[in-house]
Amino acid sequence: MHTRSQQNTLQAIFAVMVAFLAFASTSVYAVNKINKVKSNEPESAETKVKKQDNNKTSETTQPKFEKKPIVQWSSDINKHPINNLKECQLRSKIQTMPDGASKIRVVFVFNSKHLFVLTDGNIDTEYKNTGITIYGDKPSKRYGFNQISRKTNVVFPNFTRKHINEILAAKSIRVTLGFWPTWPTTKTTTTTVSLYGFAKVYQEFLLCVNN
Repeated sequence: MHTRSQQNTLQAIFAVMVAFLAFASTSVYAVNKINKVKSNEPESAETKVKKQDNNKTSETTQPKFEKKPIVQWSSDINKHPINNLKECQLRSKIQTMPDGASKIRVVFVFNSKHLFVLTDGNIDTEYKNTGITIYGDKPSKRYGFNQISRKTNVVFPNFTRKHINEILAAKSIRVTLGFWPTWPTTKTTTTTVSLYGFAKVYQEFLLCVNN
């Protein structure tokens, strides 16, 4: 049996434990309430700025992938557009342009003397401001054409070294054409080819011509 003094000691310990548990419970409740109030408070301007800075940092650290331009030109032996004899040519990849009814194919072809623009459409020579335009750092230059082959192909005869030099220094070349019939469309259409990589392919073309 416990003595009276032992009973008093046990009661005192029990009372301290009860008081501690009550205090702990009250403290947890108070902390939770404070956190809840804080979560409902609107963000300060300083907090918003910090979040924006963090977002910007994460965006700037992500890798950036730049698209490398695709070379639109190649040099090979192909048939002459008019007489079908095999020759060295510098050709663009197939482009497209509307002829008023559908999309047609367009190819730029250089041989040792001329520039041809081969199409699938019936070219109408009555449209004004047609031809090719060379775009570079200097003011663009436009050259009209005066010869049609097989109704679908444009010929720029005597395409001299001067013209080639202009193209070598340019960034793109555009052809502007009108087609028949284009009703209800009654205007010219264009297609533009990048000259990225043209200079390198032109050197390959010269090797082919001189061999």
